[in-house]
Amino acid sequence: MITQTAIGCKLDCDTLEELKTEAATSGKKCNRIINDAITLYVHWADMCRRIECGSAPNIEINSFYQEHKYKWRY
Repeated sequence: MITQTAIGCKLDCDTLEELKTEAATSGKKCNRIINDAITLYVHWADMCRRIECGSAPNIEINSFYQEHKYKWRY
């Protein structure tokens, strides 16, 4: 079963250097870091929209933290 799709993207040179540094430091592959970053961004953006629609920020932020706190342990 296919679980990934190849995409092309352009990264700022500084961002690419940070990605390489993180990969070397964490031992994770660049692809894993990129996938984790996109997932985190999408969930963060959704949380911000819920707050903008009137949800309690402290509840939303705590829920976001609880959902993601173990995914990016070092």
